[in-house]
Amino acid sequence: MTASKPKILIIDDDRFLTGIFVPSLKKKGLAVAVANDPLSGLELVKRDPPDLILLDIVMPGMDGYAVLRELKSDAATASIPVVMLSNLTQPEDIERAMAAGASGFLKKQESLPSAVAEKVRQLVKRANPKKI
Repeated sequence: MTASKPKILIIDDDRFLTGIFVPSLKKKGLAVAVANDPLSGLELVKRDPPDLILLDIVMPGMDGYAVLRELKSDAATASIPVVMLSNLTQPEDIERAMAAGASGFLKKQESLPSAVAEKVRQLVKRANPKKI
């Protein structure tokens, strides 16, 4: 990831969907990295902390809720905004994510890549105005 642009990390095992979202994020002037499994995502966060994380819920081995709990329980990563991006969209799914410390929740099937990119850009700007 480049140092001059805000860094976004997508943690999602769906390579097709990450391939759709990455170009839109880059068009908004964001540097993007992708981890296709939760453990790789956690490793990337610790090695090169991003400015924001887009996190899926349903993944093999460790779900997004567990990843979110781990991120929020570590002082080094607790302040990184995490936006859940999932097809699990029942009110209890959203409430659970927000209660665990998510900064937002986007529904994959209802979110155009350009809208996700704009929302991410706004959240990064709000969290760190000097970056954008």
